[in-house]
Amino acid sequence: MTAFETGWEPDPQIVDAVLDGRASLTTLDDADRAVVVAELSERGESVEQIADRLGCCTRVVKRVRAQPLTRTLVRAMRAEAERQAAENITHHAQTVGATEQAAHARRAQQLAAQVDALVESTRKLRQELATARSAQRPVTMWVYRRKPGPRQAEQQMPPLFDVDGQVTSRG
Repeated sequence: MTAFETGWEPDPQIVDAVLDGRASLTTLDDADRAVVVAELSERGESVEQIADRLGCCTRVVKRVRAQPLTRTLVRAMRAEAERQAAENITHHAQTVGATEQAAHARRAQQLAAQVDALVESTRKLRQELATARSAQRPVTMWVYRRKPGPRQAEQQMPPLFDVDGQVTSRG
């Protein structure tokens, strides 16, 4: 009867037990030997390194490595590692996607607030212009290079034109 027919499942601590000296490779059954050799092979150890760590000859390690169960376990371990990596990438992409989406939503709100402020300032300027035209007095609009900070005095640029369309010189 094979290990799978008996309902055998690999013991997750068998490799540590063998490496710590609590179990010997010679006392393990074939299925547990296959698990130990497959795990150490997947960790990237050579036949010689595995033989040294387990206290056996390289021929025993090569024989266990050649068994169908060991090769199947190695493939299963690789497939599980690839599945876990793909799951991690998917989770990371979802997390980054949600974070970027939130950042874009915040930026859209900021831009909408800026547009609203510009519309409101344009409305106020139009209202002032209408008031000035009705009073029949010339209005000069000043353009600032940038909004002055709290410690800077407002530095005005000379007017480029006045509202009535008369172009003036700069400075």
